[in-house]
Amino acid sequence: MQDGAVQAMQLQRVSTVDAVVMALREQIFDGHLPRGQMLREGVLCTQFGVSRHSMRVALATLSHEGLLRHEPNRGVFVRTLSRAEIEDCFRMRRMLELEAAKKVCGDRAALAPARRAVEKMLDTTPRTPWTETRDADLAFHEALVDALGSAHMSRAFESLVVELRLCFLIEGFKDKDQKGLAEEHLGLLEALEGGNLAHSTRLLAAHLDKAENDAIVALAESEDSARDAATLS
Repeated sequence: MQDGAVQAMQLQRVSTVDAVVMALREQIFDGHLPRGQMLREGVLCTQFGVSRHSMRVALATLSHEGLLRHEPNRGVFVRTLSRAEIEDCFRMRRMLELEAAKKVCGDRAALAPARRAVEKMLDTTPRTPWTETRDADLAFHEALVDALGSAHMSRAFESLVVELRLCFLIEGFKDKDQKGLAEEHLGLLEALEGGNLAHSTRLLAAHLDKAENDAIVALAESEDSARDAATLS
């Protein structure tokens, strides 16, 4: 077999795995594969029409990203965050975002990407998918950190995005008023653009505190519901 043909086959295999990874990732982020869902390799192979090898590589990739967890002798499951993981995630967020607020407060040019994210949130209608609001929400906070111009801090925030997306999947936490969330972010943005550092950091800290508390409360409620359902069954 010629070298070019071998390389083409290798590229095709990589493309197949990447396609499966992207499809499963979106199914998780969209809530079609709920938290705690067991992923059966054979079923997924049939669904996607791929080999077991390709599926195993795809599942390993998603496990490495932090979206799946492998339990020995049980299988692979969509990851469920614990309260400690949520608290740790938001602890890092405060370090990054409050530092960013100090640097960019009053700098409208640096805050332009954050404004675009807020404007997208403000354009929501009752028919707007929740996922669009979620993505704009994350884009606002990512833009805030990116405005620092620090590759290390941007990568640090990027490492939190998977866990933040998993937070949005918790029942109750994702059932938010989209317009209210947009107005809350607009208030944050206008405070930052106005250059009032004390007011900006106070609003941002309160925003992060509320988001963390909402996620923890939603997690506790979902765990109570799961226990009640298990008891009834």
